[in-house]
Amino acid sequence: VFRAVVERCDALLLPLAGWSLLAELEAAEETARLDQTEAAQPAIFALQMGLHALWGAWGIAPAAVIGHSVGEIAAACAAGSLTLEQAIHLVYHRGRLMQQATGNGRMASVELSAEAAAALIAPYGERLSIAAVNGPTTTVIAGEAAALQAVLEVLAQRQVSYRALKVNYAFHSVQMNGLADELVRALDGLTPQGAAIPLYSTVTGEISDGRGLDAAYSGRNVRQTVRF
Repeated sequence: VFRAVVERCDALLLPLAGWSLLAELEAAEETARLDQTEAAQPAIFALQMGLHALWGAWGIAPAAVIGHSVGEIAAACAAGSLTLEQAIHLVYHRGRLMQQATGNGRMASVELSAEAAAALIAPYGERLSIAAVNGPTTTVIAGEAAALQAVLEVLAQRQVSYRALKVNYAFHSVQMNGLADELVRALDGLTPQGAAIPLYSTVTGEISDGRGLDAAYSGRNVRQTVRF
């Protein structure tokens, strides 16, 4: 069941991307491109949908769904808001465009509330953004590498725990502005359906009926804070 879904995702992605998702998943670590977001995002989506199908085969059905960043595409698909074909189209363009941000920024998870993190980065203006609120005291900061490093040095002096993420881009920051606009144009005509189960949006922080997860929403998902 799991592999069948991953193979279906591979078949849908191949005409768009020109490369095989299965080949990337099965490649040796030194040759795989899963550290590149254009390959990682479709891979994450396919594995999530494979797990959703496997759990369904075991009789496990979600009462509600929520997804973090790219995971929101799988949540929308699991809720019936997006078809698998629509979701693959979305995740392909999302990964392809966000790949262009490689080398422009960094991200770090810090043990601070969103409010405390916002106060800490306020002097840096648009150089740093709150990328994700993952918990009451777990916040992700993203933006320019030099500005982020300066903030991390302050946290080290204050003995506040943090973890620099092993990425060289700044998702959910102002660096996504132009790419989010391009994504909206690439997804023109995307028409989601109503969700069959409660679908929690990490863009709005509220339950979505599913129909609002259109191209414009996808642009907001890339740019705005993940309110997980």
